[in-house]
Amino acid sequence: MLSLSYSGNLLKLPLIQAFRWFLLGLPIAVIFYQDNGINLSEVFLIQAFFSFVILVCEVPSGSFADHFSYKKSLLFGAVFIFLGNWTYVFSTEFNHFLVGVFLLGVGSSLVSGCDSALLYDSLLELKKEGEYIDYDSKMYRAAYYAEGFAGIVGGALALYSLRTPYIAQAIIFLFIFPLILSIKEPTLTQKAQKPSSMKNAIGFLFADKKLLSLCLFFAWINAAGITFVWQVQAYLKQLQWPLAYFGLTWAILQFSTGIFSNFTPKFAKSLNLKQSLFAFLAFISMGYLGLTYNYSPYGFILFFLFFFNRAMMGPISRNTINDLIPSELRATILSIKTLFMRVFFCCIGPYIGAIVDTQNSNVAFFNCFIIFGTGGLALLYFCMKHITSLHTETKL
Repeated sequence: MLSLSYSGNLLKLPLIQAFRWFLLGLPIAVIFYQDNGINLSEVFLIQAFFSFVILVCEVPSGSFADHFSYKKSLLFGAVFIFLGNWTYVFSTEFNHFLVGVFLLGVGSSLVSGCDSALLYDSLLELKKEGEYIDYDSKMYRAAYYAEGFAGIVGGALALYSLRTPYIAQAIIFLFIFPLILSIKEPTLTQKAQKPSSMKNAIGFLFADKKLLSLCLFFAWINAAGITFVWQVQAYLKQLQWPLAYFGLTWAILQFSTGIFSNFTPKFAKSLNLKQSLFAFLAFISMGYLGLTYNYSPYGFILFFLFFFNRAMMGPISRNTINDLIPSELRATILSIKTLFMRVFFCCIGPYIGAIVDTQNSNVAFFNCFIIFGTGGLALLYFCMKHITSLHTETKL
């Protein structure tokens, strides 16, 4: 019976991801902000504040999940996200949006890492941990397809009113609660509370140079991806892309990510860890460099490099990190990795937003190429040094 419960988790987690990422407002978010008098510099400041909230809450929330349960952390996180969604519905100025992203940030930090940790520990209970990349790809494929359908529906709703997608999004999110409540907590995480769990996790991470270097590298590439996502709509607007096509464009990108994710297991088996890290940096760098010199709608083709990278790196990075950490520290260390990413975005995002506002998207893309390319090479060297010293040349 227990094995059936854990098998049920493998079905419910993709559905939770689907409802979580059915973001009807995302395809027109920048346009919605601007319609409320927010410029792109302020958009990046709002997102930087969101990252700052997560930065502050990330590690304590991961420790909360490890202490009490992944299920409780998911549930409380969903409550905060629900409140944040409704705050956005009624927001009309900069300070209102700050309140909204504060609630979303607290909620996201509580959810962060719990889905991956639940999946990994459920597979451990079923003795299927070797299939993690396959199941992780399926879980996030549900999110990509949901985000794609949301792009089409949200874009259509935006033609009626830019606020309508946010109202519908807040209502649909309610369906996530019965799914979370029905999750079976893995026995591996039902441990006695350890007051020093956060301290232990931080000590464990910084004592393992291989783990630390990988967390920093994956966080850096994730920050590069998020910085790109928040430039997409500004770039489309610069190209005078019709508003009616914004949702469809976003949907195509999300569907492509879902399709790409079908090939993640093959990608993981064909390259060893060092080759994979190099490929992730190369895709991001080539994408930014290509967009730097492209002033036409054909630049849209280069978007697929970023979304292919997203589909490949997500499951591989989570599998690599999960393999290196014990269950009782899993959520905390995954949260620390997300914290690193948010720190990077907080430092870089507002600067890139200011460049888009004062100059144009192409100049911003070139700055991203220099910043993320240079920083990525330094972190790649750090990774290679410790991977080599630990003789981990085996394939993923």
